Amino acid sequence: MERLWSFLRRFARVTKEMTPSHRLDLLTDALLHYGRRKSTDLEMQLLQRLDRAEKISILAQEDISSVIRDAPVLVSEGDMEKWKKREMELAHQKQRPINTVCKWKRDYIIQLIQFYKFKSGTRESYMECETEIEDSLLNIEKKHRIGRRWQESDSDFHLPLKMLTIEEDNVSRTLKRRGIDALHMKTRAAEEKRMLYQEMRTVIEHLHQQHAFLCSAIKDTDQPGAKAALTQRLHQLERKRYQATVMFHPHVPDIVPVDNSYLCQALPMSSIQTLVYNDDGDNEDDTEDDHDN
Repeated sequence: MERLWSFLRRFARVTKEMTPSHRLDLLTDALLHYGRRKSTDLEMQLLQRLDRAEKISILAQEDISSVIRDAPVLVSEGDMEKWKKREMELAHQKQRPINTVCKWKRDYIIQLIQFYKFKSGTRESYMECETEIEDSLLNIEKKHRIGRRWQESDSDFHLPLKMLTIEEDNVSRTLKRRGIDALHMKTRAAEEKRMLYQEMRTVIEHLHQQHAFLCSAIKDTDQPGAKAALTQRLHQLERKRYQATVMFHPHVPDIVPVDNSYLCQALPMSSIQTLVYNDDGDNEDDTEDDHDN
């Protein structure tokens, strides 16, 4: 609707001095012209939208790869889906959890979780990170005068853990936000492409229906003038249908060119294959119609 109002806005200076009936006539003509112009280059518009959706999908995948590369631990798109679900759950909660644990306790518990996780693993994996984690834990314990290292069974360990709801991946909120946004972009681009594929099928189906209607009208009429006019309109329709199928087939394989019997009678097959979509010609026709009006 925003594009439609943007198109009609340019008529404001003209219509404000008109009577209501004349204003209605002008806006009706403008809308008819807008609809004719949109239907004329509908195939190109769909392809342009598909191209934008594919570019957005590529950018989103690059952002996802960047988040995976920058994360301090191994993450995947499945982890990002969990972050998104968790964010939606928190957004729907009426009462948000209150973080009342000081920062040093939070950092200390995160280091302890990693410490016990490595310690429970193989000796080789523990030795690789032993020095870094031990130094960090000793610095916190010395600074805050912790005489004995907290164990997993201690209440001092479990109470802050429950209040904070700490995630073991220890990924920053900024990085999670980037991953969630990239995942939303990728999902939206995929939805846009599915919608465009369906719109392409709908356009081809509509052209087939118009073709069947015109063929039936040509057979039912006995007037030479009406038959010639319908045949000319059918040639234009078959040309448009052939162009649409050729443009859509690389993206939707089940859309294949069909027999254009009337167009083949009027033009050789070599001429049909070299038909080019011409926006300038359609615009010139529109301009001539405007001058006539």
